[in-house]
Amino acid sequence: MTTFRITATIEFTIDRADGDIALSVEDAAHKLRGAQIHGVREMEWTEIHAHRVPEPPAPPPPPRQPPINHEVAPEEVLLTSDQATEFLNVGSQTLAQWRSKGGGPTFLRYGRRVMYRKSDLLAWLAEREYQNTSQPRR
Repeated sequence: MTTFRITATIEFTIDRADGDIALSVEDAAHKLRGAQIHGVREMEWTEIHAHRVPEPPAPPPPPRQPPINHEVAPEEVLLTSDQATEFLNVGSQTLAQWRSKGGGPTFLRYGRRVMYRKSDLLAWLAEREYQNTSQPRR
Protein backbone atom coordinates (compact mmCIF):
# COMPACT_ATOMS: atom_id res chain seq x y z
CA MET A 1 0.00 0.00 0.00
CA THR A 2 1.26 3.50 -0.88
CA THR A 3 0.58 6.39 1.49
CA PHE A 4 0.39 9.98 0.29
CA ARG A 5 0.17 13.10 2.41
CA ILE A 6 -1.99 15.77 0.77
CA THR A 7 -2.47 19.11 2.43
CA ALA A 8 -5.45 21.10 1.23
CA THR A 9 -6.86 24.47 2.04
CA ILE A 10 -10.59 24.79 1.59
CA GLU A 11 -12.23 28.18 1.66
CA PHE A 12 -15.93 28.61 2.09
CA THR A 13 -18.33 31.39 2.98
CA ILE A 14 -20.83 31.01 5.79
CA ASP A 15 -24.02 33.03 5.69
CA ARG A 16 -25.85 32.65 8.96
CA ALA A 17 -28.38 35.06 10.34
CA ASP A 18 -27.60 34.10 13.92
CA GLY A 19 -23.87 34.66 13.45
CA ASP A 20 -22.93 31.29 15.04
CA ILE A 21 -19.79 30.56 13.03
CA ALA A 22 -18.63 27.72 15.33
CA LEU A 23 -21.66 25.54 14.47
CA SER A 24 -21.18 26.15 10.75
CA VAL A 25 -17.46 25.26 10.89
CA GLU A 26 -18.24 22.14 12.91
CA ASP A 27 -20.89 21.12 10.36
CA ALA A 28 -18.45 21.71 7.46
CA ALA A 29 -15.71 19.70 9.21
CA HIS A 30 -18.13 16.82 9.79
CA LYS A 31 -19.02 16.76 6.09
CA LEU A 32 -15.33 16.88 5.11
CA ARG A 33 -14.49 13.94 7.40
CA GLY A 34 -17.22 11.90 5.74
CA ALA A 35 -16.17 12.81 2.18
CA GLN A 36 -15.42 9.93 -0.17
CA ILE A 37 -12.56 10.33 -2.65
CA HIS A 38 -12.43 7.96 -5.62
CA GLY A 39 -9.70 5.33 -5.21
CA VAL A 40 -8.91 6.19 -1.57
CA ARG A 41 -9.69 3.40 0.88
CA GLU A 42 -8.75 5.07 4.11
CA MET A 43 -8.34 8.71 5.17
CA GLU A 44 -7.11 10.02 8.47
CA TRP A 45 -7.89 13.57 9.55
CA THR A 46 -5.30 15.04 11.84
CA GLU A 47 -6.39 18.65 12.18
CA ILE A 48 -9.01 21.02 10.91
CA HIS A 49 -8.42 24.71 11.53
CA ALA A 50 -10.82 27.53 10.83
CA HIS A 51 -10.21 31.24 10.92
CA ARG A 52 -12.28 34.21 9.96
CA VAL A 53 -11.22 36.01 6.79
CA PRO A 54 -11.40 39.76 7.34
CA GLU A 55 -13.95 41.73 5.35
CA PRO A 56 -12.48 43.62 2.41
CA PRO A 57 -11.95 47.30 3.15
CA ALA A 58 -14.77 49.63 2.22
CA PRO A 59 -14.22 51.53 -1.02
CA PRO A 60 -13.03 55.10 -0.57
CA PRO A 61 -15.73 57.76 -0.72
CA PRO A 62 -16.15 59.50 -4.07
CA PRO A 63 -14.19 62.71 -4.51
CA ARG A 64 -16.03 65.66 -3.09
CA GLN A 65 -17.45 68.02 -5.71
CA PRO A 66 -17.61 71.68 -4.81
CA PRO A 67 -21.21 72.58 -4.00
CA ILE A 68 -23.14 74.76 -6.41
CA ASN A 69 -24.21 77.89 -4.59
CA HIS A 70 -27.38 79.08 -6.34
CA GLU A 71 -27.48 82.25 -4.22
CA VAL A 72 -24.39 83.61 -5.95
CA ALA A 73 -24.86 85.62 -9.15
CA PRO A 74 -24.84 83.25 -12.20
CA GLU A 75 -21.63 84.72 -13.63
CA GLU A 76 -19.81 83.88 -10.39
CA VAL A 77 -20.91 80.22 -10.13
CA LEU A 78 -18.09 77.89 -11.20
CA LEU A 79 -18.72 74.32 -12.28
CA THR A 80 -16.24 71.45 -12.54
CA SER A 81 -15.94 69.51 -15.81
CA ASP A 82 -18.17 66.76 -14.40
CA GLN A 83 -20.80 69.28 -13.35
CA ALA A 84 -20.60 71.01 -16.75
CA THR A 85 -21.10 67.72 -18.62
CA GLU A 86 -24.13 67.02 -16.45
CA PHE A 87 -25.47 70.55 -16.97
CA LEU A 88 -25.01 70.38 -20.78
CA ASN A 89 -26.06 66.72 -20.97
CA VAL A 90 -22.96 65.73 -22.99
CA GLY A 91 -20.19 63.19 -22.42
CA SER A 92 -16.94 64.10 -20.71
CA GLN A 93 -14.98 63.16 -23.87
CA THR A 94 -17.13 65.53 -25.94
CA LEU A 95 -16.41 68.39 -23.57
CA ALA A 96 -12.68 67.53 -23.61
CA GLN A 97 -12.65 67.57 -27.44
CA TRP A 98 -14.38 70.95 -27.49
CA ARG A 99 -11.69 72.29 -25.14
CA SER A 100 -8.96 70.87 -27.38
CA LYS A 101 -10.35 71.67 -30.85
CA GLY A 102 -12.59 74.62 -30.06
CA GLY A 103 -16.30 75.08 -30.59
CA GLY A 104 -17.31 74.53 -26.98
CA PRO A 105 -18.04 76.93 -24.16
CA THR A 106 -15.25 79.07 -22.75
CA PHE A 107 -13.52 77.68 -19.69
CA LEU A 108 -11.09 78.66 -16.95
CA ARG A 109 -7.91 76.82 -16.11
CA TYR A 110 -6.34 76.74 -12.65
CA GLY A 111 -3.14 74.75 -13.17
CA ARG A 112 -4.52 71.38 -14.26
CA ARG A 113 -8.05 72.07 -13.05
CA VAL A 114 -10.70 73.14 -15.57
CA MET A 115 -13.75 75.12 -14.46
CA TYR A 116 -16.72 76.64 -16.28
CA ARG A 117 -18.74 79.73 -15.41
CA LYS A 118 -22.42 78.90 -15.41
CA SER A 119 -23.10 82.14 -17.27
CA ASP A 120 -20.66 81.07 -20.05
CA LEU A 121 -22.49 77.76 -20.42
CA LEU A 122 -25.86 79.53 -20.61
CA ALA A 123 -24.51 82.02 -23.18
CA TRP A 124 -23.02 79.20 -25.27
CA LEU A 125 -26.36 77.39 -25.23
CA ALA A 126 -28.21 80.59 -26.19
CA GLU A 127 -25.97 80.92 -29.29
CA ARG A 128 -27.30 77.54 -30.45
CA GLU A 129 -30.96 78.44 -30.14
CA TYR A 130 -33.10 78.22 -33.31
CA GLN A 131 -36.77 78.74 -34.13
CA ASN A 132 -36.91 76.20 -36.98
CA THR A 133 -34.68 73.94 -39.10
CA SER A 134 -34.65 76.28 -42.13
CA GLN A 135 -33.08 79.09 -40.12
CA PRO A 136 -29.45 79.63 -41.25
CA ARG A 137 -26.65 78.56 -38.92
CA ARG A 138 -24.97 81.34 -37.00
